[in-house]
Amino acid sequence: MTDVLRIAKAILLITTVSVLFPSATLATACSDANLNAKWLYSNIDWQNPGSPFEFMKSYAIAWECTGDVPCYPTLRTGKVSNALDALILGHKGDAGAQQSYRDCYRELGPEKFGDLITAATTRTCDLKEAEVNIRWQHDNNFASLRDSISYWNDRKEPFKRYDLMALYYVLSGQRHNDNTMNLYRACFRDKKTELFQIVDRYAH
Repeated sequence: MTDVLRIAKAILLITTVSVLFPSATLATACSDANLNAKWLYSNIDWQNPGSPFEFMKSYAIAWECTGDVPCYPTLRTGKVSNALDALILGHKGDAGAQQSYRDCYRELGPEKFGDLITAATTRTCDLKEAEVNIRWQHDNNFASLRDSISYWNDRKEPFKRYDLMALYYVLSGQRHNDNTMNLYRACFRDKKTELFQIVDRYAH
């Protein structure tokens, strides 16, 4: 890889994080976490306890709080620690990568950190391409669409991140296809409502 290409990729990465989180300080602090999560998505098996998919599921569950006031989990909360452990385990032996997640979490807080890891993708959103793959899931893994739209329809329930569970299940139907999972995550980041409108059409 040429130096020019390396520099261009670095600029693209920082720009992506900056769009999500305008503060230049946050972009710098979390660019490594974003890059490390992209590596995990492509290199760690779906069911591996060190996969970002396990983070997504554990993180969504961590928001299942009860009571009359909003519940915002912190790094010390057991369930959130379990979610972070999934990312940290994926980089076993790489102290720098592990620390990048901890530092970024402290910078962003729980909700934006979850969105950053979920949006770690190398694709841009193409809804027409997404629909082709969702149609395939209707014929070959219908349960993934059924479960996904069920969580999506419940996403406004207080104190829960069921939108992440909806993404988790639609991804589960393409766990053999890294390119399509990248595509879905890009659409979740940029055109979330439109993505699940397509899922809804094929989930019945």
